[in-house]
Amino acid sequence: MRVDVSLYLYMSYLVLARKYRPKKFSNVEGQEAVIQTLKNAIARNRVGHALIFAGLRGVGKTSVARILAHALNCKAPEDGEPCLECQNCKEISSGKSFAVQEIDGASHNGVDTIRELIEHFRTPPPPGYRFKIYVIDEVHMLSLSAFNALLKSLEEPPTHTIFILATTEIHKIPETVLSRCQRYDFKGVSIPSIEKCLRDIAKEENLIVEPGVFRIVARMAEGSVRDAQTIFDRLIVYSQDAVREEDAVAILGVTARASIVNLAGAVLRREPAEALKLFSSLCNQGIDIGILIKDFASHLRELLLLFIGAKDILKEEGFSDEELVELSRHIAHLSLQDLQELERIARQGCDLALRSISPRFAFEALLIRMGSRVPVEDIARLLERTPLFGEKPKEKHAFSPPKKTQSASNASLDWRSFVSLVEERGNRMLSEHLKRLTVQEFAKGILRASAPEFVVLYCNKEKSKILESLKIFDPDAMWTLELVVANLEGSLVSEEVDKKRTESERETSNLLSHPKLKQIQEIFPGTQIEGAE
Repeated sequence: MRVDVSLYLYMSYLVLARKYRPKKFSNVEGQEAVIQTLKNAIARNRVGHALIFAGLRGVGKTSVARILAHALNCKAPEDGEPCLECQNCKEISSGKSFAVQEIDGASHNGVDTIRELIEHFRTPPPPGYRFKIYVIDEVHMLSLSAFNALLKSLEEPPTHTIFILATTEIHKIPETVLSRCQRYDFKGVSIPSIEKCLRDIAKEENLIVEPGVFRIVARMAEGSVRDAQTIFDRLIVYSQDAVREEDAVAILGVTARASIVNLAGAVLRREPAEALKLFSSLCNQGIDIGILIKDFASHLRELLLLFIGAKDILKEEGFSDEELVELSRHIAHLSLQDLQELERIARQGCDLALRSISPRFAFEALLIRMGSRVPVEDIARLLERTPLFGEKPKEKHAFSPPKKTQSASNASLDWRSFVSLVEERGNRMLSEHLKRLTVQEFAKGILRASAPEFVVLYCNKEKSKILESLKIFDPDAMWTLELVVANLEGSLVSEEVDKKRTESERETSNLLSHPKLKQIQEIFPGTQIEGAE
């Protein structure tokens, strides 16, 4: 008889999701609260007779149920962990033990199955075992009659019986069942935790993997370790000697991080033509447009979180300090109101594009709308153009020759005039960063100032342009530049914010006391002005 050995070799392959399924509580990623509670319950002999594990797919519900079954029947547990070496552990692992039964609720959802189960669990556990444990996976798939048949057993089972129910859709479980179970909620696993898990697998498998691949897979998994392992398995099969980021982008249809940043950058600079060019290039590369649209909306949300200082949230999502500093440069010239409006437009537009019959065309229209928008202005500027107050001339700080505020030997130059010079020379981005400098000394060829970290990094990068502009501003001096990281107090930006706040308060007060507004309130009694204090 001839045997095809290659067939056996093929069938012997074990996918990563099964090969690296956690066998101990310490191997479970991202569920620290649940694990600690279960280990405490085991140590204190306070494990409930009915438990329900709820959460996303692939976050460890069934794995933890199996580990708990091992730990409760292990002959030599240590700190709540099963030994995996005793006879009980080996029998449970191999599926030969009658003390642990795992039932698929999707395929065994009828009342007859539950009746057979009730007859079975009333018998004592096999010799050497403490408990009979029943794991019902996807329990929400049981029929209503099956749930009703299970109710009494869940409430008052034999002392040697424990039920562990697992579900991805907790809202489908009847309240009568939930009230009889201890509930454990499994959360989605964070991106850094998934990346760590994938790195451990790559190390164990002796794989060469580019760092960007871990980030791409972890983001695609959306909190599911099993999904991440399945995607990673697919990339390994495709790759030969190494798993490269460009291969991951091509196979998974995702967009490289840098491409999303460049696309959003063109929109933020109000360059819709450039944004459309970048988007067309990405489409020609065969990326999944749906994924790109989602990533674009997520990126605008990330920029908004960064602007308001929520760096800790972004770090939890896998961003490094270097990436955050780089992203800060893209929003340095925006106001909070403008960025909030951009994020709102992106969120609503991306949602419509995803539901459109032509997502590409809808997203192109969104890029044009965002890239050609009029920047959001605060109420002070809007009030200046109302008929009640009349048009007021806008202040413009044009470049003028250096102003000397002290004697010629100890002259202090006008910083605002210098920033205007830089802007007039076409360096708009640089001038916006300079406005965030808090100047300590600007005289005798010395510019010494402090600013936030991202401003200092950018100015150091553009140091040659700053020195060139300083030479034009005051040709007689030999200029040096000294920058340190500090806060924004005393900068032109902070001065503008204070000025706008004062103007807004003054204009709002004038508006509320204006005769025409008083007339309107007389005509419409009880009229109130929203937002006025």
